[in-house]
Amino acid sequence: MSQANSSFATLAKAPNRDRTIRVGRAAEYPKEIWYLLASFIALVSLCRILFLVYAYTRRSQERSKAWHLPSTIVNAFRIIAFRLTVPVGRSHIVNITEIFLSAMYLATLLTWTLINTTNTMGLKFDPSYWANRAGTIAASQFPLLVALGMKNNIISFLTGISFEKLNILHRTAARSLCVVMWVHAAGRIKIGVYKTIRPDTMSEARWLQCGILAITSLTVLSIISIRPLRSSRYDMFKIVHFAFGTIVLLGSYFHMQIDAQMGYYVWPAILLWGLDRVLRWCRMLLFAQFSSSDNASIDVLSPNFMRVTADKPRFFYWNPGQCAYLTVPSVGLVAHPFTISSVDTKSKQDKLIFLIRVHDGFTKRVLNKANGQRTRLLLDGPYSSPPLTRGFDGVVLIAGGTGVAFTLPLLLNLLQQSKQGKRLPCSRILFIWAIRDADHINWISAPLIDALSGLPKDLEASIKIYITGSATRREELSEDWEDKNSGADTPTTASEKLNYDGIVTASTVVNVKQGERPDFASLLHAEMEQVKDGRMGVNVCGPFGLAEGVRSALGASQIGNVMTGQPSIVLHVETFGM
Repeated sequence: MSQANSSFATLAKAPNRDRTIRVGRAAEYPKEIWYLLASFIALVSLCRILFLVYAYTRRSQERSKAWHLPSTIVNAFRIIAFRLTVPVGRSHIVNITEIFLSAMYLATLLTWTLINTTNTMGLKFDPSYWANRAGTIAASQFPLLVALGMKNNIISFLTGISFEKLNILHRTAARSLCVVMWVHAAGRIKIGVYKTIRPDTMSEARWLQCGILAITSLTVLSIISIRPLRSSRYDMFKIVHFAFGTIVLLGSYFHMQIDAQMGYYVWPAILLWGLDRVLRWCRMLLFAQFSSSDNASIDVLSPNFMRVTADKPRFFYWNPGQCAYLTVPSVGLVAHPFTISSVDTKSKQDKLIFLIRVHDGFTKRVLNKANGQRTRLLLDGPYSSPPLTRGFDGVVLIAGGTGVAFTLPLLLNLLQQSKQGKRLPCSRILFIWAIRDADHINWISAPLIDALSGLPKDLEASIKIYITGSATRREELSEDWEDKNSGADTPTTASEKLNYDGIVTASTVVNVKQGERPDFASLLHAEMEQVKDGRMGVNVCGPFGLAEGVRSALGASQIGNVMTGQPSIVLHVETFGM
């Protein structure tokens, strides 16, 4: 009898082989996913380093023909990966790379969730194998999710990808994790989660309540972060995002910690989230400490546009094309991003200038606040990874409306480098600006006049301004503007100045067209002919239609031209809007 009892005891203590296998895989597979992601980030970072070395050490005349084939391959890849797009709604697109990365990320998570889920009895896709594994994999990805959405972004620093573009991946990653979390929930329901909880103790199952809160909050965020909803109520979205994002992280942490003592998957994400906000608050307080209580002025340029001019705080330095988050305490406490349209000359007298289009919400309230008096402005920044503009034979800058806030500082910086350096940053510059009204020229005339004076003779610069409005008031135009016969180029000279509302623009490189829209295909093709066999950088900021027009001009139809020796083109499209 005692021998029989001993046998039963041995069987009772025998390990559950299925449990051992699934627990081991649930612990190992999240690590394997991270190895894969880290390798991909390292590869992109290496490509960025090689690109920077190439741009800073070589010029077109120094390159041998051996570089032609690799350059052709890279350019063809850029066209396919970044310029072929799929429309999403009426005013948004995604490129092939965004689709590919989003699909591959979700596929990776689901593959590692569902692979090797056959139990020892031969049952395939045993939910006891993949249910908890899905939750563990989702939790392990929260640090990446937070890192992609941070303003102080280590991934952006390594890869050179701006935080605005990483924010797109942040949203797609969140939706992918939402799917995996629902897979986890479905698996637990299939297994029978309620079998492990007595009805009379359901209210005490804190781990389950935290899990339900986390998955519900992430689902809501995944829905309201769709661009039309996000843009239409941006202030409300920021508040909801903050509140529900906090619930997702804390709910996931306590769900993992109470149920399985595995909160270590989530707390790094909470640490990153908190660190990012502490850095932003400290930076904002630092700049506020070195600024006066009325450090900004707001000028109404037109009913739909305004200019915010702020004193440069001590220790605030920026590169052309970067943005800053603005908070006007008298209007609201939600920060909004705007591109800095001025250039940092490292002088204490520098001003931060923002050209802003007025919409409903924050910008409308700021416009109503503009009464000619100075106001308090809190700054957080600078942010973003502006495009590289050196190492190219030709640089093209294209803007529509307030998109000039992005392209103007790039232009001013290039012109400044051309006049100061022994070596030109590029040999050709084409600046294209499409505006609706002629008086918009006043926005940029003063800094542009200064920058265009004294240019080196071997720098070919061209400024083309397109006034797309159907009519312009005669009394606001000089005699040079009154002849509108065919919309032909109207070049100005040093002696032929265009006076408009007391502001003078004068340069031999400025051309103005009235009542026409820029033909990007012909303009870019003509520029490509001038830098044939070289490298050309094209930087764009403007409305959806303008950006799509440039993408189309440099799209799939150009692959054949690339193969026949057309220049290698790097296209950068700055996000217009939120």
